[in-house]
Amino acid sequence: MGQEDEYNYGDGCGGAHSIVLVDGWEGMRIHADVPQHGASSADLLQHMLACDVAPAYQERWPDIKRMERKTTLCAQRFFVIEDLCVATQVHQWTTRFVVRPSFVENKYGAKIMTAEGVTLQLIPLDMLMTAQCETVQGHPAKPDAACGIVDFVHVGSQHHQLTRSEEHT
Repeated sequence: MGQEDEYNYGDGCGGAHSIVLVDGWEGMRIHADVPQHGASSADLLQHMLACDVAPAYQERWPDIKRMERKTTLCAQRFFVIEDLCVATQVHQWTTRFVVRPSFVENKYGAKIMTAEGVTLQLIPLDMLMTAQCETVQGHPAKPDAACGIVDFVHVGSQHHQLTRSEEHT
């Protein structure tokens, strides 16, 4: 507000802290007046939230039938993020996390130290998949003037990824 953006990460929610990108497209803004999500559910006893956001992707990719993310808090200690993507055509699916710039790339994913001193590790539960990591300077402007991008990429008509975010203090 009243200030020019130094870096515009796509023209929509492609700059969210975690998202599934299709075919490398980062501009996820919906231009038509359509629903942004399908079925959603919450099970507070099991500490689980889920939502199918296929309608948000179907404007650009009508062949996408399911784009569901389920997040579960396990043992009050770590999260499991499950992405289930189904289409009738082959796509490049990228599960992307935007993290603090102090991340450290490791063999399977990335380790992040929060400002509060908590260490989180992003690890795909499919150990054949590895992370592609990079640092982006100048975005966001505050608090660090940079961020890290951690991508897990799969090519196919379906993508089923489980990512664990484990906390270590």
